[in-house]
Amino acid sequence: MREKIKAIRKLAELAENSVHYGTSTQLSDFFQSQILDPIDENLWKLPKFYVIPKIHKTPISARPILPCHSVVQGPAGKFVSKMLKGIVKTKQGIIHGSKDLALKLHSLKSLPSVKFDTDEMKRLYLVSGDVVAFYPNVNIQKAHQIASDYLIEYYGSFSEELDLDWVPRDVNNICMFREALSIANDKLLCQFDGKIYRQVRGLAMGVASSPNLANLYSYFFEDRVGIHSHPDVFFYGRYIDDYLGLVYAKDELSAKRLLENSIVFDNCTIEWSVSDSYMTFLDMTLFFDKDKTL
Repeated sequence: MREKIKAIRKLAELAENSVHYGTSTQLSDFFQSQILDPIDENLWKLPKFYVIPKIHKTPISARPILPCHSVVQGPAGKFVSKMLKGIVKTKQGIIHGSKDLALKLHSLKSLPSVKFDTDEMKRLYLVSGDVVAFYPNVNIQKAHQIASDYLIEYYGSFSEELDLDWVPRDVNNICMFREALSIANDKLLCQFDGKIYRQVRGLAMGVASSPNLANLYSYFFEDRVGIHSHPDVFFYGRYIDDYLGLVYAKDELSAKRLLENSIVFDNCTIEWSVSDSYMTFLDMTLFFDKDKTL
């Protein structure tokens, strides 16, 4: 915790020295806002680990939660999240909730239930996937590098057009972003059953920037294989670690294998399921009615 607080002080100095914030100390003060007392260990806030049940699973499983809303690294995580949100919105195939999915599906111009490819008839299948323990298995260093690369690409392209005050060409700003990434995600502590533990790999469930990092990490692999332009993938979308595809194939196994062989992440296992009639995804039930309308 002392090392973490020291790193936050350094981050605050970088914010004070940023040419884009002038003499304002607002960002610097924000970074340090959860340091109640750097000396008094009794005032250090550590998140308490707990789980919530996944009642839709058979058998019922649990989702790990680390509530990091008031921890010292919380402001750094919120800063990273704010910098990445605009980038995430530009990436194809990322679903931002049930309403967003409904709008995306509603906008599909036509949805033929069959198509012919070299005289072979292919039917339309619903394919869904779920990453097993996604956050703990994310390669954190690779995720940080992917996020930094997308940040430089995005702000380098749009900073002048959008009159943004945060330009990554400023070396100090790049250092600030990378430092905030490390503070928000590395060497995190939590409490469980009266003991203190340190997370040694992956993303923490409760850090504000974790969903953004997970989204960009996943998109990197999806974009690399060109899944969004595959001729047999009519629709492909992902909500963090839940995947949905409308896929043309000759049978269920072929539909499953198309996504199974294409969507491969480092260190991650994805469980796939397929149906030609209906499927539950997020809090929606998708199905084909009698005239094959979705």
